[in-house]
Amino acid sequence: PALTVLQNPIVDQVIRVAYRNLDPQTFRLYTASGQAVRCEVVKESPNRVVIVPRRPPVSGLYVLRAYADNQQLTARVLVP
Repeated sequence: PALTVLQNPIVDQVIRVAYRNLDPQTFRLYTASGQAVRCEVVKESPNRVVIVPRRPPVSGLYVLRAYADNQQLTARVLVP
C-alpha cells in the first residue's frame, strides 16, 4: 500500500492525496503537536481524494493518516 501527498507543500489550502493498493475508510489530519484538524474529504477518482480543512491551516508541518481495515498509513504535509 502507498499514500502520497501531491503538491507538497500544499497549494490553495487543500491537500491532494493519491493512494494505491489501499481502500481507505477514513482520513485524519493532525497538527505536529497531535491536535486533530477538522476536514472534509472529497473523492476525485478511485485512487485520489482532496482533503479540505474547514478552517485555513496555519503554516507548519501536519500529519495525514489513512485508515483501512487493519492498516494505517501516514504522510507528512507541509503548509507554507
